[in-house]
Amino acid sequence: PASPPAPASRETPAAEDRKEAPAPAPGLLSAERLEALRNALAGKPPGEITLVTVFGQPTSVQLAGELRTILVQAGWKVETIQGVFPRTPQESSLVVHSRDSLPPTMSTLSAALAGVDLVSLPINVITNPDRPPGYLGLIVAPLSPGS
Repeated sequence: PASPPAPASRETPAAEDRKEAPAPAPGLLSAERLEALRNALAGKPPGEITLVTVFGQPTSVQLAGELRTILVQAGWKVETIQGVFPRTPQESSLVVHSRDSLPPTMSTLSAALAGVDLVSLPINVITNPDRPPGYLGLIVAPLSPGS
């Protein structure tokens, strides 16, 4: 009598499952920009930041997620919140309590973000006296196509 066919290896079904899984969404930031940002933050003292995404703007949320990953890897404590704006911000802005209480990590972060073209120079800084002294936030504007 003929022997039964050999059972398929356990790797075959897993490989087939991977083919059927949806591909991850491409990142908004290229690998080069992410690496440049990672390098700009490496070895610098981390801080705390609130990333403010723009309600109803998926690229703002996605970009904030990509930034969060890099910042957390660099040791930053990151909170992400969603903001509602009367008009969609056209560029990302840093938010501080006042110009008299700028957090020391702001210069590191602003230079890193400018270095990968995520904020333009001069950097838009918004003061918000409702925030505590030393507060640092980043309104993450949605990226336009081709950014």
